[in-house]
Amino acid sequence: MSTRFTTDRGFVVESRRGLGGYIRITLIPEEIDQKQILYRNMIGDIDAETTFEEVKSMIEFLFLQSKLITRREAELTAQMSANLYKSEAAGKVSPDERAKLTRSIFATLAKIT
Repeated sequence: MSTRFTTDRGFVVESRRGLGGYIRITLIPEEIDQKQILYRNMIGDIDAETTFEEVKSMIEFLFLQSKLITRREAELTAQMSANLYKSEAAGKVSPDERAKLTRSIFATLAKIT
């Protein structure tokens, strides 16, 4: 489903797991900026449980598939994320703070693209 209903094709897919869960597929009106919706969805998906691999996958999607960011922006974002998730200092940053900083990085990308 996620390959057929992509933001590139004009759809937003929202799902919730668990009891009473659902899948909602919405067609994006042309006048709404699809790039901003994509960024908003990514930012909304980042929380304290988000892994480095998930963040890296988001960056690769923005660079390789969507071509919304340059190679330079992708590399800088990946390096900053690696520092937040894998460096010695990462142990001193709480998961909530790390999520907040990661969302901030993606919000900045949304502003400049």
